[in-house]
Amino acid sequence: MSRLSAPAPPDQGSPDLIDGAIDLIRRHGGRSTSSRRVVLEALALARGELRTAEELLGHIQGVSPDFTESTLYRTLALLEDLELVDHVHLGHGPSHWYLRGALPRWYLTCTNCGDVLIAEPAAFEKVVADITRQTGFTIDAGHFAVTGTCARCSIQSAPRRKTEAGAPKRRGRPPAG
Repeated sequence: MSRLSAPAPPDQGSPDLIDGAIDLIRRHGGRSTSSRRVVLEALALARGELRTAEELLGHIQGVSPDFTESTLYRTLALLEDLELVDHVHLGHGPSHWYLRGALPRWYLTCTNCGDVLIAEPAAFEKVVADITRQTGFTIDAGHFAVTGTCARCSIQSAPRRKTEAGAPKRRGRPPAG
């Protein structure tokens, strides 16, 4: 799968973001731990790119070799409960994590090549509003990817026009005969 990159919120890599997140954890009765800080730092270093838990763990263990997978998942769950991070399911693989930004993201995943694109939220406003109006159901934007076929794969899989014998069609006058 190709690496997905999105513009990061302006302060996503700043120490203020990390300190603000730690303050929020404290305000909700949590403690400021090195584990929580290192997970926040790893996500901030991603600068808007999605990271699997495996990728985060590999980065963190490069700095803290004793850091465990269970600690990572507990920390991600806490940060998600506090709405500091979120995850998206891009297909059949693992969840991908990111620091929350101001706007929900809509991910488009090509089922042929695995490429992932980010669609502007405005592209889905009418669909979301129609579904909510018709059913009362509120969509969780960005939690799951919209799957389909990217432009490149659509072009590559477009059928070529052929004659009954399978040869490409000729343009112009038919052969004499």
